[in-house]
Amino acid sequence: MALSTRPGDDHLDENLAIWNAATTLKQEDYFNQYLDGSQSPNDFEHEPELGHLLTKLYERQRQDAYELLDRAIGRIHPDGEEAAAHIIHKKEFREDFHKECELFAKERDRYIREYQDAKAIRAEMNQASQQEALDIDKSQERGI
Repeated sequence: MALSTRPGDDHLDENLAIWNAATTLKQEDYFNQYLDGSQSPNDFEHEPELGHLLTKLYERQRQDAYELLDRAIGRIHPDGEEAAAHIIHKKEFREDFHKECELFAKERDRYIREYQDAKAIRAEMNQASQQEALDIDKSQERGI
């Protein structure tokens, strides 16, 4: 995958032929915080059940991120392209990936919110069930 370069292109701060996680995916804070494979410090505060759900979410999001990178790499012309076109392509990828990370963050927030809502509903249902059982016991004691 040779890239054609013009005189003066050697000043670029990165090797344009390298498309890997370090030069692409790890440019996003969300990826570094949640998808890099280590547990985020933010997740230590969650209950184990929610932590397990988030781990599964991160695995899927990580897979989605790498698939997006694979699609971007697949768009690179094997016979080379101008450095300027390559820079534009990489910039477009980063913009797309940034948007994807914003969606990942919203999805993570939704998972947490829905888990907490479901937990509150379960607690209410348990409380109502316990109250109903107490009411039945009291009515039986009174002979009603």
